[in-house]
Amino acid sequence: MPFLPDGFDCNLYTPIRLYDLASGDKETITKLVELKRHDEILCILELEDESFELGVRKTCIPELEKLLDKSIKCLVDWEHRPFDPSFKDVESFCVNHPELSGDHTKAKPRMRAQFRKRAEEVIKNGWPMQKEWYSHLVGLIPN
Repeated sequence: MPFLPDGFDCNLYTPIRLYDLASGDKETITKLVELKRHDEILCILELEDESFELGVRKTCIPELEKLLDKSIKCLVDWEHRPFDPSFKDVESFCVNHPELSGDHTKAKPRMRAQFRKRAEEVIKNGWPMQKEWYSHLVGLIPN
């Protein structure tokens, strides 16, 4: 992929999720954008449940944890796996999609499809490091 920095490695980054942010809190979103540095935080995407998905350089997690603790009050899922949602993620998804009636067998594939759609949008419109990383994540989706 053109314009990738020398030595760029997708495995150096991990997805995390921030949730329980105050709804519509522009100051919080501004702080998130201010924290973003192109080589430390690849992307910040708002999800349908008003949480945020970040692609973070693994070595920056301790620093990010301190910054978030000081500047943004929210819950953080440091083990976020958008391509393989956890039980908690599925529960949350089912709350926002009552037509699923808590059916995890139906919710998990829909969540994966949403992630794939989000990833395709980044791959289409993102900048090179984002495109490469999301392509890598799509490759991790279980069959």
